[in-house]
Amino acid sequence: MSYISLKKKATVALLCLVSFTVGCILTTKLHSPQSFQMPSGLASLQASRLDLGKRIRGQRLKDNSKNVTESNADMYADHREASVDDERALTDQNETDIFTDYTYDTDKEAVSANSHAVAQPVSKHHYFVEVSDPRAGLILKKVISKLPRNLLRSVVFGKKIFDERELSLLGSKKAPTVSLQKKWAALTEGMREVGYEQRLPVVINIGVKKSGTNAFGFFISQHPQIVHSIGNEVHYFDWNYGKGIEYYRSRMGFSKANQFTFEKTPRYFITPDAPKNILKDLPSNVKFVICVRDPVERAKSDFRHEAELAMRRGKKDRVAVRTLARSETPASQGEKFEQTVLDKNGNINLSSDIISASVFSKHFKNWLEHFPRDRFYILSDEKVNKDIYTEMKNIENFLGLEPFFERNMFFYNREIHAPCMKVEPRPCPAKSTPGFLPKAEPSPEVIQKLRNFFRPYNQEFEKLTQMEFSWTNL
Repeated sequence: MSYISLKKKATVALLCLVSFTVGCILTTKLHSPQSFQMPSGLASLQASRLDLGKRIRGQRLKDNSKNVTESNADMYADHREASVDDERALTDQNETDIFTDYTYDTDKEAVSANSHAVAQPVSKHHYFVEVSDPRAGLILKKVISKLPRNLLRSVVFGKKIFDERELSLLGSKKAPTVSLQKKWAALTEGMREVGYEQRLPVVINIGVKKSGTNAFGFFISQHPQIVHSIGNEVHYFDWNYGKGIEYYRSRMGFSKANQFTFEKTPRYFITPDAPKNILKDLPSNVKFVICVRDPVERAKSDFRHEAELAMRRGKKDRVAVRTLARSETPASQGEKFEQTVLDKNGNINLSSDIISASVFSKHFKNWLEHFPRDRFYILSDEKVNKDIYTEMKNIENFLGLEPFFERNMFFYNREIHAPCMKVEPRPCPAKSTPGFLPKAEPSPEVIQKLRNFFRPYNQEFEKLTQMEFSWTNL
């Protein structure tokens, strides 16, 4: 054997030893809790992530002058005396793709698999892997921002899906040119290896708009078995059905086999083809929650919501918008409301979406043509405000969830006249309407005309649901 050959082998052996030593040092550093640093681009997002260890179960919040935790006996006394608040926090999110909180809580207590959840087969043809979608980066950043640190370390950084710079710029115009399709493929594969997959929903809140859907999504998402969709409203069965079922699946949160994927889009309730397509495309055990409230108050709230959207649309100067809004009064908004809900002859405008959405029986009959009554839980706004705990326990039973909600988790917020929950970082549902426009005050004559119009539909809805509502015969 030549001297050169021996020298080469010795050199290779030495390099291997050095590489092994460096690798051990780096591994130790990476997995050390003291040395792990959150990338600057995600630090602010991760700081607000809801961690189960921070949940306050049974612990009273500190009282202040506007927000008092009361005993169960008098919790809702002030609310029963308060006037109706059209835009309280118990309203649904605007029909846009504003993202809201959902989490992957790997630290949550283990739950039994003895439930109604069914693990859905996951397609290998992920939408964001197969399709170059302009929103792929934004949605990917949202997914990663909600990952707990252990999954962030093991999947995102451990598999080198992103480095710190790429991650901080992801979804922005300054983002470096990277193959988001490859990134999505790596993420889904990495999550699958640790037991998480994107599954089609088995629980859908289908409506009704401005009836408390946003609040319901907030409360139900606190349950350890519930995994929220990516984004507050997906709008697949009304606006995006042409993109295909794999697009819909790609908009669901990553879940384990014993968890329930939840989605909320209020427009589904009034979309004629939604029940037919859901029956065709989704798991056979899918269940629905329908939030309802006084149809007249719902219509007024819907009008204000849309009026504020129209005023903000295309305008970046929020101060100018609010200044313009100050010229409006309850009376001027009431006149505009009347022009919206009445036709030129002074009759109820049946073509108005604001009116149509309040005709609950018409839309519910369409859903009952495709699903039996026992697939629906009707969540009444008045019952939510009276006793949110009982309603959430009923929904636990309806869905087959493990027991989680306890009465002392909830409290009544006097400032917003609505129930909230003892969770961090935000105890109350987010408002879906800024509320810079005054509430419309239509004339008593128009209110009575609306009452007369909705009354027969309300009575029909009572029969269909086998429930009673305080506003049925007003």
